[in-house]
Formats: sequence, C-alpha cells, structure tokens
Amino acid sequence: AVAYRLGGPAAPFLVNPAMALLSVVGMYLIGQILFGRLAGVLAAFLLGLHPIYLYYGLRPMSHATATCCVIWGMYFLCHWLKRRSWPSAFLAGAVTAFAGAVRSADILLLLAPLTLAAWGVVEAWRAAALDWGAAGTRRAVREAGAMGVGIAAGLAPLLFYQWLAFGAPWITGYSFCDESSAFSWAWFCAHLLPALRCLLQPTYGLGYLLPLGLLGIGWLLIRRPKQGWILLL
Repeated sequence: AVAYRLGGPAAPFLVNPAMALLSVVGMYLIGQILFGRLAGVLAAFLLGLHPIYLYYGLRPMSHATATCCVIWGMYFLCHWLKRRSWPSAFLAGAVTAFAGAVRSADILLLLAPLTLAAWGVVEAWRAAALDWGAAGTRRAVREAGAMGVGIAAGLAPLLFYQWLAFGAPWITGYSFCDESSAFSWAWFCAHLLPALRCLLQPTYGLGYLLPLGLLGIGWLLIRRPKQGWILLL
C-alpha cells in the first residue's frame, strides 16, 4: 500500500525485487560477522543465484519480504551477541516478529531470539554467582526486555489489524478456511518425507543449500554454540 501511494500502480511490483536485494546484503553481513568478509561474499553469492530465491524475488507473493525480515532479524541477533547492545536486541526481536506478521508460519522463528535472550540471562546470572542485582545480570535482563518489546512492536500492526477486521487479535484469516489444518502435528507427520524430498530438489527446493547449511550449522554447534543455535532454531 505504501509503495502504491508513493509510486503509483507499478511501484508494488518493485517491492519483492527490492526485498530480495536487501536479503542478499543481509546474508553478506551475517557471513561477515560470523566468519569474515570472504564468507559473507560466498553466502551472498550462493543465496542470490539460487533458482527458488530468484523465482520468489520476482513473483507478487509475500515470500521475499518474509525472507528479508528473517535474514535481517538473524543479522541483528548476531550483532547483539557480538556487541551486547539493547538496540540490536530490540531490532532482532522486532524484525523477526515482523516476518511472522508477513507470513504466519514464520512466527516460529521467534524461538531463536527468545531462547538466546533467556540463555543470556541465565549465563549472566550464573556468572554473577546467582546475584540478580549484579551489573551483568541487570544488563542481560534489560537486553531481554528490549527484545521482548521489539517482538511486541513487530507483531502489533498485525494484531491491531486482526482486531479491527475479525474482532480479536488472535483471530486470523486462516480461521475462516481449512488451510490452518496444514499447521497440525498430524499434517506434519503425514507430509514429512515428501517435504524432505522436495527440500533436496535443485529447482523447487533448497538443493545445494541444504547440505551446505546443515554442515555449517553442525560446525557452529561444535565451535560456536550460540551462533549454531541461532541457525538451528
């Protein structure tokens, strides 16, 4: 709607290509902050040339915007782990939550910032000899609080819209159709193997990105557990 108001009827068709380009930039920054500049260039290259990524970057659907929010949310999460600043914590929560506002299934990605925020508080508390009043513990709690406020801010526009449109913040458009059955545990079990086969396909799945991603997550879990849990969650 903003693009239409600012640029006319043709402008909305530029949103997805712009989000796709921003995602490549964010992927470079994630690789750089985790492993250095060369890793960032390789990560951006692998993502930007993937067929599925190019497809959704040009189609009028919500996938490119959601992917952009996920990638930048991960970047701010990595930046927070490195710099321990509350603005990074806030942005990690807000941008990742907004991905869930764009595509409902992506709300599960909030497990990453929530888990790491709780982890940070517990680590600081233990390092301070279980003293909640210690400076390190208070800082960790402030950062976790900033992340929680960010999550609320990222979800607020969607919840407010659903309240106006459907009468309650927790009622979504899925409530009026059968598509929500795809989020059930029974559906997950019944379609797990076909989904895994699709993920391995080079044209309409992750293809080469899946084994590379799993190897990278495994290496991180061994060498840098916090960063590994970000990607695994």
